[in-house]
Amino acid sequence: MTSVKCGNCGFVDWASTELCKRCGTELSRPLVASSASEENNQVALAGPAGAFYEEATAIRPYTGMGAVLGPTLEIFVRRFFLIAKVVVVVFAPLEILHYSAFTRMSLDTAGVTVLLALFCNAIVAPALIYALTTTIHTGKAPTLSECYAVGLRRVGSILVCGFISGLIIFLGLIALVIPGLIAAAGYFVVYPVATLDPAGPGKVLSKSWELTKGYRFRILATCIVLVLLSSAGGIVLGRIASGILAAVSPGEMAFWLLRAGISLGTNIFGQLFTVLSLVIYLSLLKSKELRLDMV
Repeated sequence: MTSVKCGNCGFVDWASTELCKRCGTELSRPLVASSASEENNQVALAGPAGAFYEEATAIRPYTGMGAVLGPTLEIFVRRFFLIAKVVVVVFAPLEILHYSAFTRMSLDTAGVTVLLALFCNAIVAPALIYALTTTIHTGKAPTLSECYAVGLRRVGSILVCGFISGLIIFLGLIALVIPGLIAAAGYFVVYPVATLDPAGPGKVLSKSWELTKGYRFRILATCIVLVLLSSAGGIVLGRIASGILAAVSPGEMAFWLLRAGISLGTNIFGQLFTVLSLVIYLSLLKSKELRLDMV
């Protein structure tokens, strides 16, 4: 994939489209392949100075919980339909399959369902991160085909990085709990790094760890608060869903469609943490940029 620089406004597009996402000018000047170096990948996202965060949603340096929690909720609400579209196209077939063919799940089918869900999320996460980053950058949402193209290119890296970081976190939790929590905070931005600054799994993990240095307890506290908020919302929505299901006979097709729809809604709201990881990543980059300016 080739990155192209707009001769009119200077924006560098790493998605290799025909028109500039910022000003609409035809792109014709190729630069370098996006995998050539980390610097080129980062430039492709950042563009000219001051052009990285142009949408009304302000991404601020990571000074505290409010610097990332507010923008996360704002982006999720403002871009809810974009998020829902990215999630539904991938997860809807899985949920329909789940509740039509696997209504009486054995242990084996449950394992298959979990593996399929992990694979679907490995496509959705980078696709969503790309979609939201492009929207924040340009004010215009990319097409679903662009999002899924990025998701499919990154799926291998996401799966490998997710497995390695998950294993480290699991071992840390088994050992003394605290090391696992610290590892979870240290690798919280692995997905945005793997999507927006692609490299080998080792470099992705090390960059996430280095970028979160000095911020891990704040990241952990932010995640805990978001878990509490989402749990409270989940309880309310769960009661509503239970009431709706209670009004429908379990033998009716509508009952299984409702269950699939509820699971699909859970998948959509679960992306709140994907949005948080992206906002934290962008906020940490902003903090790093601010420190460099002060040197």
